Amino acid sequence: MDLDELVAAAQSGDARAWKKLVPRLTVAIRRCFGGDFDESDIGDLIQTTLLVIFRKLPEFEFQAGSPITRWAQGIARIEARNERRKRQRRRRVEGQAAELRRPTTTHLSSWMDRAAKLQLIDEGIEKLDSPLRRVVEHDLEEGDVGEFAERERIKRGSVRARRSRAHGKLRRFVRRQRRIAGERTPTPNA
Repeated sequence: MDLDELVAAAQSGDARAWKKLVPRLTVAIRRCFGGDFDESDIGDLIQTTLLVIFRKLPEFEFQAGSPITRWAQGIARIEARNERRKRQRRRRVEGQAAELRRPTTTHLSSWMDRAAKLQLIDEGIEKLDSPLRRVVEHDLEEGDVGEFAERERIKRGSVRARRSRAHGKLRRFVRRQRRIAGERTPTPNA
């Protein structure tokens, strides 16, 4: 079977054709992950890309001079770009988290105050209703908004709205708890 016949058979649901198509696609898409990723990451990216290709295979349309390998490489390049962006976000968030953890003073009371605030935030997250808690936990895991929206079956704008509501509830919870504890220091709005 040539490549076009394999694709047509796989599109019609032939599992054996898909199994024969996978090695050819793997060779084609592996090139898209070259120097930026180590071997284990490349393996994960190939699997992710193959899943996307499998899901979108019925949409693929044959065109003269445009084999499926080019289409698959386009999907692979998108997956590579998304992974690079995710890593950049992770580095940025890790830098911000390190900055937040760094005390502005070396006084023990400042460290204890900071630990108490973080504890309040953890308690507040636990008290959020499930959809709001999931979006906050997803943010803490440095996940991609698009993936989260797809998993939750909601729009990207709904993710932003949930995040905003969750952050507002967390701020109010921390303020309320600090008032109850008799602290007068206002919490930041961030």
